[in-house]
Amino acid sequence: MRIRALLTILILLAANALAAPVWQGHEEIQNGVLTVFNPAKPINPPAVLKPVPEWRLGGDDDPNETLFGLVTDAQRNADGTSYLLDAVLSTIHEVGPDGEIRRTLGREGDGPGEFRNAVSLALLPDNKVGIVEMMPSHMVVLGPDGLDRPGIDFGEGGSQNNVQRITVLGDMMIMGMFGMKFEAGTAEISQTLGCFNLDGSLRHRILHTSETQSGGSVSISTGDDNDFINNWAVAPDGQVVVYRHIAEYLLEVFGPDGKPVRNIRRQYKSVRRPADEIAAQRRQQEKMRQRFGGNMQLEIDEMARDIENVIARPDGELWVLSSEGSRNCPDGSIGIFDVFDAKGRFDHQLRLEADYSADDDKYLVRGDHLYILKEAQNAPDRTFSGGGGSMMMIMSSGGGGDDEDDDEEPKPYEVICYRLPDGR
Repeated sequence: MRIRALLTILILLAANALAAPVWQGHEEIQNGVLTVFNPAKPINPPAVLKPVPEWRLGGDDDPNETLFGLVTDAQRNADGTSYLLDAVLSTIHEVGPDGEIRRTLGREGDGPGEFRNAVSLALLPDNKVGIVEMMPSHMVVLGPDGLDRPGIDFGEGGSQNNVQRITVLGDMMIMGMFGMKFEAGTAEISQTLGCFNLDGSLRHRILHTSETQSGGSVSISTGDDNDFINNWAVAPDGQVVVYRHIAEYLLEVFGPDGKPVRNIRRQYKSVRRPADEIAAQRRQQEKMRQRFGGNMQLEIDEMARDIENVIARPDGELWVLSSEGSRNCPDGSIGIFDVFDAKGRFDHQLRLEADYSADDDKYLVRGDHLYILKEAQNAPDRTFSGGGGSMMMIMSSGGGGDDEDDDEEPKPYEVICYRLPDGR
């Protein structure tokens, strides 16, 4: 009987092993870097993740009648306090885990504790809050008492640096920026993704390009298929994941020391952008030309980006939103993400449900929380002036709408906070 029972157990174990899904990809070393090649199909079947709503601010149903100018960034600290950056009102809302606004920090201006033209928000050690201003970039620092602390300048050696994105992790900052240095009738234009100390000094570069231009005008390429200053994510262990190319499903993973760790690829067929989407971008380009003058001509890509966004999760997974995953997604979902495990293997696809409209809203993932910025895509154009009014920049809505009058009254801005549950 014992032998028969043992044989039965062994047969069942063998059957389960045969039925278990097996990864069909392979690994090899290319140019000295481990490259993980994934097939088009994942190892496991798809899953759906339903975040848990925690609080909602703004909108018609807010009993406190919270008024937002436009929330453009959100960060969350270890005790569950959220900080919402209102770039229009130049304020920061400090929100408790219960969704109650505890206080509002900052105001518009150039004096102590004031800021304007904010790009992003960063949480610094000792409960300090940093606000990155644009053109040239400078970080205003507020202490836990809400009062001004010594700020941080990012330019050095005569270069004017403009930070596009920033993430603070422990005692370092990861930043993507472009720089301009003018000298003797020439301009050196650089782009840098690197790790910096908390005082703004460079630790090491991850990726960098530089070119020298001459003449009376400066051209900054925005249609280049090498946009590494905007397209990256930071894992909790300090690894930086870059997805810089338009028509290439490629994740380049760098260690905290800036050295390559691995590349991750997946078989993927690029998606062509709809004609109306391209036409809307051309109209927006013409609008910018009329506002600023000159012969500005930006390249318009007919293909959608293979990778639109990457979210580095606390457990080492990478959630990758492809153009297919964002465009072929049911209503009420942010997207269908390709989920890669800590080894870079395509494990499964995950549909993330939320109160979200791709045409109207934006989303941010901060650790184990998701923030939906309702109506953020429909923000009107805003013009910023640099120091002394010497530089101007237009920030237009991402919705790609026309300039025709719309009789419908705009909806108020809202922020929804969800908790992302563990597990599939």
